[in-house]
Amino acid sequence: AYTDSDLVLGIDAVDPRLARALRLRPGQAGLITVRGDSMEPQLNDGDQLIVDTSDRRPTASGRVYVIRVDGALMVKRVGAGRT
Repeated sequence: AYTDSDLVLGIDAVDPRLARALRLRPGQAGLITVRGDSMEPQLNDGDQLIVDTSDRRPTASGRVYVIRVDGALMVKRVGAGRT
């Protein structure tokens, strides 16, 4: 799913109470709007996602990440490869 614009960061991007409930530290959360249907039914066009900007390492189980590919911001399920 492509995103509408870059990740919105800052104090006002995510409600501080919600960030605390999600155990996100100040400055490590952002808000992004999904555009497109490639992640349906899990994510739909127009969904807003809270992004933990401190979590940058894919896990073996696969999680949803916001990634930049050739300048485009995308939301994709990413898993660590086996070596």
